Amino acid sequence: MAGLFCGYRGVVCRCWLIAYCFFSFASPVSASEEAPEVFSLESIDENQLLIAKKPDIRWTSSLVLSDVPVLVLLDGVDVSSLVKQKGNRFSFRPVAVLPSGEHNLYISAIDSGGNPVEQEFFFRSRQSERFEEAYSSNELSIVYRGVVDHRSKEEQPPPDPAEAEWINDDAFAEEEGKEDTFPDHTVNAYLATDSVIREGNWTTSFTGNVRYFDQDAAILEPEKSGLNLIDILLTTGYSGEKLSMEIGLGDNGIQESRNTVDNLYRRGLKASLKYSDYTVNTFAVLGDEQYNELSELGLRFNSNDHIMGASVQVDFFDNQMFVKAVYVNGGESGDALGYWSEGGGRKGDVMGLLFFTDFFAGQLTTEIEYDEANTRNSSTDLSSFSAPE
Repeated sequence: MAGLFCGYRGVVCRCWLIAYCFFSFASPVSASEEAPEVFSLESIDENQLLIAKKPDIRWTSSLVLSDVPVLVLLDGVDVSSLVKQKGNRFSFRPVAVLPSGEHNLYISAIDSGGNPVEQEFFFRSRQSERFEEAYSSNELSIVYRGVVDHRSKEEQPPPDPAEAEWINDDAFAEEEGKEDTFPDHTVNAYLATDSVIREGNWTTSFTGNVRYFDQDAAILEPEKSGLNLIDILLTTGYSGEKLSMEIGLGDNGIQESRNTVDNLYRRGLKASLKYSDYTVNTFAVLGDEQYNELSELGLRFNSNDHIMGASVQVDFFDNQMFVKAVYVNGGESGDALGYWSEGGGRKGDVMGLLFFTDFFAGQLTTEIEYDEANTRNSSTDLSSFSAPE
């Protein structure tokens, strides 16, 4: 019995030794033994909301670092090339406007002893106190072209008869003091603006392009010298979990189906409402293209010079199939900048029914469309309001 108890005690002692070793290695390091923080943010408080579009992000290092450049990631994007260092102080400013919301800043470096050090920070930001997102981007480009060596008319060879006939075409505008066809000096300037305001689920945007053009020669119509408006678009919309809607005023793009309205870009009003699997689209735009001026926004809704329509779409099977009904009424002159229609203007209405499926991620799609068209005051059949490519 004694030998038995001695052997039992030996087993118990060995078990206690193994358990002690296991818990000694598995127990977490105490707070006093954790690695100290190497980097400290100076310009950002992680516990407060940062209000800035392009914040100046600054931090310091408590250790002497090696000459190896630091690695800095902002929201997973490498911004190390933007970092400026002066001793143990570092700073950078984002090139693009910082989106509102949560952000992550990761810093990695090598200290003077060759040991890697890294630290991660989290902070929240918004672009203004009133709006989550508010910015405006504007770009200006100016191109000047001038003739360096201009020969006199006596030194120029006689013009080709075909070219001379083209030069005297009535399409050229006659301007006093600008009889030459080919200019010696041309100024071409563009101003593009893109502005966005967002708060919660609401977003409003404005885009526009303005052109300044002048030359010391006749200008081909419909171009005009001076300041001209190319396009303008104001949109506002709401985006929720099930409900979304958008209204656009200005130069809108209309896309319904191949044989009703396809790639039509006109000035007017477009509205869209989507709830769950149901979508309703309406639009009323000018039948003719607008160029160089803002004299008409397309809000008179006259079927003689407007194109108006509506569509209803129902989605099935997680948007893998939909059925769409389209109705369009109105007309267009047929001629516009960049193309000419031999048959003249088109007026009337068209109704279409579209069935579409895509069950194999684009590998096999099905599209079936049925349309009925009715023309009025036109010598050609109305098969669509599609803009020519």
